[in-house]
Amino acid sequence: MDDPQLVHFYRQYMQQVQNLSFPPAKLLLEPDVQDQLYKHFFDGPLKGPAAYQRKVLKQLISLIERVIDDPDEDAVSDQLMEHMGYLSTLPKDDPATEASQTQIITYILPEPFEARNPPRILIEEAPNLLAAGSNVGLRTWEASLYLTQYLHSNPNLVSGKSIIELGAGTGLLSILAAGRLNAAHVMSTDGLPHVVESMEKNIHRNQRTVLQPSTNIEAKVLDWADDDPDVLEDTLSIRNGDLPNYNLILGADITYSPDVVPVLARLLMVLMIDMFADNGIEALISATVRNEKTLSVFRDACVERELDVTEVDFTCPSVKEQRGFFHEQAFPIVIMRIRARTKDSKD
Repeated sequence: MDDPQLVHFYRQYMQQVQNLSFPPAKLLLEPDVQDQLYKHFFDGPLKGPAAYQRKVLKQLISLIERVIDDPDEDAVSDQLMEHMGYLSTLPKDDPATEASQTQIITYILPEPFEARNPPRILIEEAPNLLAAGSNVGLRTWEASLYLTQYLHSNPNLVSGKSIIELGAGTGLLSILAAGRLNAAHVMSTDGLPHVVESMEKNIHRNQRTVLQPSTNIEAKVLDWADDDPDVLEDTLSIRNGDLPNYNLILGADITYSPDVVPVLARLLMVLMIDMFADNGIEALISATVRNEKTLSVFRDACVERELDVTEVDFTCPSVKEQRGFFHEQAFPIVIMRIRARTKDSKD
């Protein structure tokens, strides 16, 4: 596919974006375009679950039919209609089952639309999961995609760094950092063992593509309450027993609850002041502002622990202008840079 509108549509479709940017109906009417749609969207593996295919194909057919003036000259292709017929015969899951199902999501990196074979990251996750329960780490949330956009636009912030990701969930951000953004090492952590197990599978799934070499990333369980430096040193040591000179901490959507804020702030203090202060370590935390009070409590908790918090000046492209890592912002998202307070700032 060469048309930028089709490429944009394809990248969104592969990520299973719910509100797709459909190309103009007149373009979709062209027979060769319909052939491309069938080939790239519906024919073969990794093209989305049946419910998603059914939803998208129904919209495509409707758009095409609206602009048919002469049925003797124009039509929806037989391949698309036959595939719609096939999808209609498949059983439909109830909404609760569909919301909890995991699927392979293809995140195509936001390279220019003319790029041939742009890198892609494959993540098994539950994209329709609701924000509740112990499985929230099995979905990539908007704040994570916002931070991936920022780091992809500023790879110098990651290149050559030894990184700890807190609350890494599906591992998308860690995989991007270790692979395409050339981090020296990434320790991808989460507090729940079943989430870390899923994360390890995603790391393995991308080892022969974006992760080269694959030895610069690993996943471990990290309980934020275990903030004793000796415990942390053991947890954050890599396979050969060495403790890297960590100089960057990443986190996305980890300030969601007032209950976790003091624990998180103390963990950051231990990491940034007690353990790795000599490395010039800093943290980049992306947060969805669902509740301004929670964010204010987090800032205050950091300040109380001699950590300075500043907001990063970054405006993410709108979803129609994004070329990858697509996400909408139902709520504002901010990225906070956190650093240990210097002597001058204390004075």
